[in-house]
Amino acid sequence: MQPAAQKPDVPKISGQPPAPLLARTLTTSERLKRDFADTHAALEQLMQLPHAIKTVEDYAASLKMYVWVFAPLEDALAGYPQWPLLGIDFAQHRRTPALQADIFALTGAACAAPKPAAPFASFAQAFGALYVLEGSALGGRFILRDLEARLGPAIAGATRFFAGHGAQTGPFWNAFKQKLDAYGARHPDQHQNLAAGASQVFDRFMQAAKPALE
Repeated sequence: MQPAAQKPDVPKISGQPPAPLLARTLTTSERLKRDFADTHAALEQLMQLPHAIKTVEDYAASLKMYVWVFAPLEDALAGYPQWPLLGIDFAQHRRTPALQADIFALTGAACAAPKPAAPFASFAQAFGALYVLEGSALGGRFILRDLEARLGPAIAGATRFFAGHGAQTGPFWNAFKQKLDAYGARHPDQHQNLAAGASQVFDRFMQAAKPALE
């Protein structure tokens, strides 16, 4: 007598759809971009660059507004000894010298130094602040192309600030984000402090933009 044939094992189907794949965890820079998307959009709406700049005088006023934001914040950020430990050469992130050089080229005089900014409560807050300052360079080259097309020779020699890091602006930003993301991965408990520092810089931009564009 032949043994009964074995039925092949058939996987049971529960009738439930497969569980969705887990969403990828956002990096620190992605979280900050998401968290401040509305704030960033509101600031762009307020500043209306490059269209708000119609004359050389408007351009000079805009650069002076940026000095009010950048100069005291960069001075406050420069003193942290943690930058080189993270592979960050802070001198490469300073943009106030470019601003002052552009203003001098336009007006023949230096811009008065703003009052010092209050120190940040922690290094994480300082890092969040630098994230916003450095990110602001990304749109500068677009603004500069528009201004050069409309104002032309009148601003020649006064384009260092909006030129950012030139052709290296994108790669420089990506390298900075990698360092920020690595810090955030090592210190996940510091995200609120990173966001607090970023918020302080956005607030300062908002304060500066309103009188500059009135």
